[in-house]
Amino acid sequence: MLLFTAQEPPSDILRDVFLGKKVRVEQYNNPGYEEGAMLAMKTATVQQWFAGYDWVIRVRENLHPRPDGISQTERFGDTAARPPGDGISGDRRLIGDRKSCTEFDTEVVEEVRVATSYLDKIRVLLYVTSHLPEYHVEFLRKCWPRLIRNSELLQRADVLFFAGGELPTDISEDVFRNKNLRVERYNNTGYQEGAMLAMETATSRHWFDGYDWVIRVNPDVLILEDEWIIKNMLDDGVDGIFANCNEDLFPSCTNNCVNRRINTDFFAVRAAHLGPTSFTNLDHVNGNAENQAKEAFRKLVDQGRDRWIAGTNMHGICRIRGLGVPVLHSHSVLSAMLAMETATSRHWFDGYDWVIRVNPDVLILDDAWLIKNLLDDGVDGIFADCYDSGCARSCTGYQMTNSDFFAVRTKHLGPVSFVSFAESADDASAEKQVHQAFAKIREAGRDRWIQNTTMQGSCRIRGHGTPVLHEHSVLSQCPLAKGEPKDRAFEPHPTHLEPHP
Repeated sequence: MLLFTAQEPPSDILRDVFLGKKVRVEQYNNPGYEEGAMLAMKTATVQQWFAGYDWVIRVRENLHPRPDGISQTERFGDTAARPPGDGISGDRRLIGDRKSCTEFDTEVVEEVRVATSYLDKIRVLLYVTSHLPEYHVEFLRKCWPRLIRNSELLQRADVLFFAGGELPTDISEDVFRNKNLRVERYNNTGYQEGAMLAMETATSRHWFDGYDWVIRVNPDVLILEDEWIIKNMLDDGVDGIFANCNEDLFPSCTNNCVNRRINTDFFAVRAAHLGPTSFTNLDHVNGNAENQAKEAFRKLVDQGRDRWIAGTNMHGICRIRGLGVPVLHSHSVLSAMLAMETATSRHWFDGYDWVIRVNPDVLILDDAWLIKNLLDDGVDGIFADCYDSGCARSCTGYQMTNSDFFAVRTKHLGPVSFVSFAESADDASAEKQVHQAFAKIREAGRDRWIQNTTMQGSCRIRGHGTPVLHEHSVLSQCPLAKGEPKDRAFEPHPTHLEPHP
């Protein structure tokens, strides 16, 4: 956003109207109505303010008085401005009946943001529960501010924090600034016991009274996309939104899923099902929070008023993970999110269409094929396969994306693009992280792959004639001319990948 203005914009405009936007303000001395309009484009082009952008949308504030003292709205509404005979004013011919800002905003929200205007008609409580270990505090400080800014649902929800310790002042004053926040303390009785106590205490003490929906989360459970959740919350036929801990059982079930085990790190339920005894005196609980939730919500599931997050891949750990899931519980996201947070908050990718990632020992020897694909509107990513499968595009089978080189359009480099769903160091690798991050590119067929690689499991790009080369023995042949190195005698490297599936 670039504002070319004759005076300093009010602080509330920059703070509230353009919240979360990168805004640049350039001021000028207003030489007059028409002169100012011409000066705007002349100055911007001479100063090269548009450099690095593909499109520029120019809009002009037209409501200030003209030199003749007649405002633009008055002039448009003047009967003298109407073409003879049709009775339609000039502005209505172009834009239809003029709306007030309030009416216009409501229409835009209804059309562009999925039913978010209707969120004002329901009361939502975000119930955050934690015994406040240090990593939970880090999630709140480093991940939650952006999540709240990006979510219509989180912005509108009240917050009730069930805490096993003192909530740090910066969390309450900064992370949940301008929110209706309430904190309740408890003595931590253990992992499962604490999780069960959270719902037993809240329901028996009527903390949910007056709300339409309650969303239960831990601080390390992140709502990344709220559109699907909002859609279901506004559906009169839905009373509960859940994730299944046993995704191997009935994986295609979307509702009336009576045999599924409800994840308790996240769920959203209508408060009508959260009465004072809804979490007490339940059968088959056996000291387990997931069993407790399954029994508490059995009636709404039996009635088919349940909806389930698709695509989860929890591996039996009962933490919500999986490619494209709207809610994510993965501790590796903390460092991954910080890395992308740094790049995006400092605008390192702004103005670029593509980003090419290389190591210093990865050499781009021939760029013709790369340039051809960079200029192809049907291509969003250029990769190399550690398994040498020979796949050229739409590679959704047995491939593994090399992490030492890739080229990707910047629209795929969001703040959580590089989330790894591995829960241990033994299961984590840079290749798996990259492969997961760009799965949607492959699924859409917008991927292209370097051919004739012979990595032999070492995951270093090698092969006769490959446009990109990762081979340490070539150092002795540098500096290289076009077509070199002629000698590509490869050094053996230890294999660090899993065997080919």
